[in-house]
Amino acid sequence: MVIHYKLFEFAAFAAVSGNSLDTDKEVLLNLKSFLEEQNRVNRGRYIEWNERSSNPCEWYGILCSNGEARIIGIDLSDSNISGEMFNNFSALTHLQHLNLSTNTLNGVILDDLNRCHNLVYLNLSHSILGGELMLTGLTGLEKLDLSTNRFHGEILDLSENKFQSEVPGEISNCKNLWPIPLELGSISTLESLLLGNNRFSILISESLLNLKKLASLDLSNNSFGGKVHEIFGRFTQLKSLTLHGNSYIDGILSSGIHKLTNMSQLDLSYNNFSGELPVEISLMLGLKFLILGYNQFTSYIPSVYGDLSHLQALDLSFNGLSGSIPHTFGNLRSLLWIMLANNSLTGEIPYMAKMQKFSVLVFSSNEFNGKLPAEMGIFLVELGKLLDLSNFNISFNPFLAGIILATGKLSTFGKDSFLGNPLLHSSLFNFDDQLLHPPPPPLQSQDKSEFWKALLTGYGCRMVLGVAILYSIFRKGEPHWFATVVDGIHEWRAKRLLKRKLGGKSQL
Repeated sequence: MVIHYKLFEFAAFAAVSGNSLDTDKEVLLNLKSFLEEQNRVNRGRYIEWNERSSNPCEWYGILCSNGEARIIGIDLSDSNISGEMFNNFSALTHLQHLNLSTNTLNGVILDDLNRCHNLVYLNLSHSILGGELMLTGLTGLEKLDLSTNRFHGEILDLSENKFQSEVPGEISNCKNLWPIPLELGSISTLESLLLGNNRFSILISESLLNLKKLASLDLSNNSFGGKVHEIFGRFTQLKSLTLHGNSYIDGILSSGIHKLTNMSQLDLSYNNFSGELPVEISLMLGLKFLILGYNQFTSYIPSVYGDLSHLQALDLSFNGLSGSIPHTFGNLRSLLWIMLANNSLTGEIPYMAKMQKFSVLVFSSNEFNGKLPAEMGIFLVELGKLLDLSNFNISFNPFLAGIILATGKLSTFGKDSFLGNPLLHSSLFNFDDQLLHPPPPPLQSQDKSEFWKALLTGYGCRMVLGVAILYSIFRKGEPHWFATVVDGIHEWRAKRLLKRKLGGKSQL
């Protein structure tokens, strides 16, 4: 009886297949009946179809072509759909977009879907579908999302397709990936490859060099170690490289990544690099973001870093740097935020008044000395012009001297921005009871990812997307909210370390 019913059901659906909006409408009404039969309670808005209007182009979740000639899209995501998949989507011969995500579909993907040859977008994510993937008939597909299901067996061959733009960020949920799939090198139009938060550790396939349009590569939070892979220096078109959260110890120069002159973002934070900061990075004149924090770099900050005239963000915090801030940093007129906290930097803070759009300036836990420069000193004339400054922190620099007036921009920051500086004076705060010792050294490797996890909480998305948003927002020249989030996280981390030093028991 069940077999006969299914055969009858399929025959009834096939009978309405045709080439008009009326036949598309009949398919949708059959779909409505099918979904209502599958779930008799908590139904979605598809139950409204044909009640208020007989025109299917006016129904919820339905998209028609120009002139309302045919149905080209169905979006029933998060519509309380349960049970097996509908078996006649192919009767909608112009269907291009199908989104059934965030429902409780079960069973397998039926072969009917393979006959939807015009599909360019298919999203069946966040259900409980299973079985093996057989979607070889979808030759025009451009975006496919099958994440958070129960599929098994080998992946769908990704070669010889027409994928465009990014690989879906959901690929980062594949926690057990070990080698990077060779097939990725066949997607010749790929512009962004985001593979963070996996377990990659072996050599990266040469096939990825076929991605001639690849602009952004993210391999953060994997298990790479040793020297930076030589292959990275051969992606000459690359604009963004993110390798933070691995265990690299060397190879910045031998890999040749400093020769990637098209690069605008380089993130090597949370690794185990040591020795001197590479002078050769100054050759990357297009850099806008240079993130080298949370490593073991020592010695001086190269003065030639002041030649990076397009630099908007610089993070050298939590290293072992010594010496003074190069006076050439006064030439970085595009700089929006600078983080040098938790090093052993000395000397005077250089004149930075030319950088009138500063958002974040964090120099805490160093050994700067002398009086605060004119723009941060007694009169606060120049610093008062930094209207976009969202956070300023010079705490735990015990040799720094100066007066903090009750007016001007500095007066807007709290006492935490000035702790551990006995030679500073202000009518705003009582420094008599302030702590004179900085937080303990940086946390060990098991805590390396805390900063980025917190940062992504601020984004409300995953790391792979966070990097894309970071690049996009700064490229559009609207970085102030981001700078606020970043500095807030640094402040949160410093307070946490301070509590540990004092024997506090609160844990985040």
